[in-house]
Amino acid sequence: MKNALTLVLLVLVLFPIAANGQPQFAMTPETAKVVSSDIANFVEAMDKFSAGGDKVQTIQELYFDRGSPGLQEFVKRFGLNASELAKAYEKNPEQFAGLKGFLERFEEFEMIFRDDLRSYKKIYPKAMFAPTYFLVGADKGIGQASAVGQLVSVETAYHDPERISTLAVHEVTHFQQAVATGPEKYTALYSQKDNMLGIILREGGADFVTYKLVAEGKRPYSRLQHLERSEVELWDKFQRDLKDQNKKFWLEVSFDDANSGYAYMLGYALGYKIVRSYYDRAEDKARALADILAIADPEEFLKKSGYSPRLTKLEKEFRFGTPAADAPPQVRDYDELIGMSDCKSVSRGADGTWAEPVDMLWTFRYELGGTAVRDETRRADGFYAGSIRQFNPDDDAWYVHYYSTLGKPPARLPAWKGGRKGNEITLLTEQKAPNGTDGFYRIRFYDISEKGFNWLGSWTSRDGSFVFDTWKIECVKREM
Repeated sequence: MKNALTLVLLVLVLFPIAANGQPQFAMTPETAKVVSSDIANFVEAMDKFSAGGDKVQTIQELYFDRGSPGLQEFVKRFGLNASELAKAYEKNPEQFAGLKGFLERFEEFEMIFRDDLRSYKKIYPKAMFAPTYFLVGADKGIGQASAVGQLVSVETAYHDPERISTLAVHEVTHFQQAVATGPEKYTALYSQKDNMLGIILREGGADFVTYKLVAEGKRPYSRLQHLERSEVELWDKFQRDLKDQNKKFWLEVSFDDANSGYAYMLGYALGYKIVRSYYDRAEDKARALADILAIADPEEFLKKSGYSPRLTKLEKEFRFGTPAADAPPQVRDYDELIGMSDCKSVSRGADGTWAEPVDMLWTFRYELGGTAVRDETRRADGFYAGSIRQFNPDDDAWYVHYYSTLGKPPARLPAWKGGRKGNEITLLTEQKAPNGTDGFYRIRFYDISEKGFNWLGSWTSRDGSFVFDTWKIECVKREM
């Protein structure tokens, strides 16, 4: 649903109950109320003002004054008025003129929509169907649940009946979510603090039911295609944005150009992927669908979904490289580290106290045609660093050149020398202590395995009799 962050779904504050004690909503696709009277009224208005006359007045009298409950609700939500609609028409009269043909073929569209509702009833027998109002907006193409039923403006998508039906089914799913969770809990999400994950799972759940279960994956889902082009990087961005509750990229327009840039509201597609992972892992699909419609604890749902982006072997090689066939075998010393690891970085002050852990992403890849290793770190506090690691067979040692955003760029990159023994890599560079004592700064990668590694930075005296740990990092390898 569009404008989800400000939605208040009054439809379910208290479900209207008929005299016989049953909800006043259709229980079958055949009896579901489908309303097209607003389109008919707008087409009549177009016929009248195309022959002359005041567009604004005609639209007001024939469209707004005779509007359905759905149109009246649409006006309340979006502030649509006759003047705005007349301007939209004047900007693109050919587009609006096509509504007449759509109205003439509305029965064909209605068959598609009711078929979708039949599919819905098969996958979710408890489904109820509020009225669906198809109407004309100001060239925005909006689908939304409301206090009176689903609202779908058709002026931008009437040429694609399946697309219109898809918009409507998404909103039908929100209705089922509201029924499943209860009206108070459903509406409460939108006013809660730190609700980003909950909204993304709700929207993604509606898209999953719509595109995967009802349409059976046979309709294009462009947002999903955009997400999957850069899923690993976007998942990393999402985790960072989630900590700050930065919703803009995920639930609002991200880029105007949806072809070369990211599509808008990619949170819907990410929610789809999480929900699908949950559904695919479940043995009881009916129970899984019920869980999806009634998500109460978003964090727990994400954990149970097991979602984590995966790369194919070819994608991993493309992204992280491979050792060159003629490179020294020691190039594989960092083999277990190649990829991405989620880390906790902790630094130590001169007074000996350790600071609070900082989240960090550490990426290793083969570089320079597979003859070297390059790594990059990115911390949540804005600190970036990296290095180029090259093995020199002449003295059987690694040389590591390090760079970072800390301070001004040095005229000469600091270098470490060392190598690997067993599952530990040790590197040294000469460094004086604060009091001027000669010594080394020592770096150790240890407990190296396919699951992760630990890292420790220490100042040590030349004879090794004194060691002062200054920085430690614990890393868990990200499954890809």
